[in-house]
Amino acid sequence: MKIKVKDLANSKYNLETRSTPLRIWTADWPSPKNVKLESYIINMNTSHKTNVNLNKYALWGEAEEINDFRKRVYGDKRPKKWGKGKKSGRRFDYKEIGTKVWIKILSKCTLFDVECRKFSFDGQYLRMSLFPKEIALWYLSGEGQVRFTILPESISLKEEFFELIGFLDGEMCRKRAYTGGSSVKVSNSEPTLINQVLKGFEEFFQINRKLWTASLTINNKNLNFNEGNNTSLKNFWSKETDISLNKFTKTTIQKKYRSLFSERGIIQIRYSDTLFFLTLLEIMKNIRPIIIRNRKFCAAYMRGVAAGEGGIGKREDKLRIIHIGSTDEENKVFYIKCLKKMGITSINTYKLRIEICGLENFVMLRNFDIFKYIPYRKKKFLDALKNLETSYKQRTSQS
Repeated sequence: MKIKVKDLANSKYNLETRSTPLRIWTADWPSPKNVKLESYIINMNTSHKTNVNLNKYALWGEAEEINDFRKRVYGDKRPKKWGKGKKSGRRFDYKEIGTKVWIKILSKCTLFDVECRKFSFDGQYLRMSLFPKEIALWYLSGEGQVRFTILPESISLKEEFFELIGFLDGEMCRKRAYTGGSSVKVSNSEPTLINQVLKGFEEFFQINRKLWTASLTINNKNLNFNEGNNTSLKNFWSKETDISLNKFTKTTIQKKYRSLFSERGIIQIRYSDTLFFLTLLEIMKNIRPIIIRNRKFCAAYMRGVAAGEGGIGKREDKLRIIHIGSTDEENKVFYIKCLKKMGITSINTYKLRIEICGLENFVMLRNFDIFKYIPYRKKKFLDALKNLETSYKQRTSQS
């Protein structure tokens, strides 16, 4: 079963199914005969008030022969920018490669496959063809460039997709950066879960792991953390996630408290694409009516939520409650609807979380494998539930 992305991403942005504009163009500028993506390094300030070097990509196009360019514009000195025609508007960065002049069509674009794509001029924009089963959302920026994001035409409604959406509802930062680009940001301390998230973005949104950056947070109260620990942890997470070390930014040392995750830290992964971020928020919102109609979808969604926000409460090593944390009232209401659709009956709501109690409900959640992606929490849950079942059997046999 599949659903078209355009039915979920009901946005104000332009939708294309055959090609996407790249930037404002004119008839004086020839359509590029060849194109290529090149990686370059930019230095930027992070939220940690440090400088980091990040890989970005620029789209270059072959514009014309060097001799034609020289005859037309050189004069006494080499021009700083490439242009053609008196009314050609904005000039381009360029470079000479062999006998050709190449111009920079786009800067700061994401990594995408340019092989076998066609480029054309429609009278206003330079366009790039889309592959079959791709769509593009786009808007015109203030620089004459087009900001676009390429998405799959449709998404398979697998349980893994709803698990991803549930986890994002619980753990993804929704804050938009109005002073710059916004990013998809996800944090967790469990390597298995982070890998599942990266796998989900690869499968359902075609976002390669190479495009993510990462940073670590260490809860360091009463611990002797040093640069050697930092290097070791970065190596650990790089190996676990397959995110290269040069994509890791500054590690944050948190000294306010000590947690169970101090030894390996909490990783935050980020994918920087504002338009995709905004589209993803729409998808997460508009998929809810589909989730709530299907019991299996609700269970998969709640597994994702529980992976990020779930926990258990015990009394004398016996399971007492399962709790799902949230400060968002709309989310809590939806969580309760999903749980009721799954057959869960005893649910209490509090300011910071909801709580589930009752042996029958616990057994049902065990059958749904509610803590599937958090191994240590799953073990605690199963052990505590087993103790509760044993105690219940002893009481009923005595009575």
